[in-house]
Amino acid sequence: MIWFYRDGCKFCDYMAKDWIEFEESKPYYVEVKKVNIREEPMMAYEFGVNGVPHIVKVVDGQIYVFNGDRTVENFLQFAIE
Repeated sequence: MIWFYRDGCKFCDYMAKDWIEFEESKPYYVEVKKVNIREEPMMAYEFGVNGVPHIVKVVDGQIYVFNGDRTVENFLQFAIE
């Protein structure tokens, strides 16, 4: 799973605590990455990021966009779906 964020984004700052908890409790087979869109704009472009926070998962080359409430439980559910 990839979390696209931007420094200074109040929504990203609000979500950070839940993302950290998700990282600590995720299944061992789920890889996670945080991407600052200002530092890696081409990666954000390649994943169609139009705003932040933006979360995707990549499974067998398919990109799935997270659209739920930003909670630890929802991140876990999305990761294992």
